[in-house]
Amino acid sequence: MSSPERNQKLVVVMGGFGFIGSEVCRALVAQGYRVRIFQKQSSSAARLGTVLKSVDVFRGDQSSAADVIAALKDAHTVIHLIHTTVPGSSMSRPGFDLQSNVVALTGWMSRLAETSVKRVIYVSSGGTVYGVAKALPICEQHELNPICAYGITKLACEKFVAMYSKLNGVDYRILRPANAYGETQPSDRGQGVMAVIAARIAKGEALEIWGSGRALRDYIHVQDVATAIAAAVDYDGDERVFNVSTGVGKSVIDAVEQFKKRVPNLPPVNHLPERGFDVPDNVLDNSLLCRELGWKPQVSLEEGIDRLLQTRA
Repeated sequence: MSSPERNQKLVVVMGGFGFIGSEVCRALVAQGYRVRIFQKQSSSAARLGTVLKSVDVFRGDQSSAADVIAALKDAHTVIHLIHTTVPGSSMSRPGFDLQSNVVALTGWMSRLAETSVKRVIYVSSGGTVYGVAKALPICEQHELNPICAYGITKLACEKFVAMYSKLNGVDYRILRPANAYGETQPSDRGQGVMAVIAARIAKGEALEIWGSGRALRDYIHVQDVATAIAAAVDYDGDERVFNVSTGVGKSVIDAVEQFKKRVPNLPPVNHLPERGFDVPDNVLDNSLLCRELGWKPQVSLEEGIDRLLQTRA
């Protein structure tokens, strides 16, 4: 699609000031889309940098269906990236997780007919919706049996997006990223081991690993997640659900070794008890995304770690 054609498409990014959302906005602007960000009043636009001049911002509350519907005026596509919890906090407050995410989403999705939206892209969680893997790498057809409240909520949102989209004749895509990391990821939310390690190294604090640290994870740089989401805006094939991943499994111990190569005097590592809601291994098959959208990851783990350390030095 040419840039003039893309300029006719207004894409609303719900959560566009966030860690992933800001990168998605950057990718969309670079590709020539019109972008409107839906964001709560208290959020900072710092992650956007100069891109902020190229987007519109609509301030509102995702739990207010009226706010979201107003933001979707004249929009072609909406990308939903807002989520109020992380796996750990979802387990301590599952009721809040459901109310602030599932109920909020169904509030405005049930009113899609009032908008001009033709496509909904929901960003789910490939790291949690599958649960314990039967085999690796995990493909999109793997059974869905999440073992934490966060994954259950993400899966419920997936189902409601599919239901309301079909009821209203709207196209939809579900993207399931693996473990995203990157330079602007917060290190104080109980999620994002790469960001936490880099932050602790910068402060000279001991590193903390839950369990043995040998469980495999699929670490993907946020820039690659963003380009995958942006590619889904104009994808007109038959597939609806995509893993977004590198397809390569690395343990936290592997990651620590990469940091150690760059920081010889690494702080000590403390092992904490395993958490019951963490899956043993999680590596996602990305072949469907690569084939259908012509996408492939560009940032290696080594380069991603270099970037993290540079920004936190």
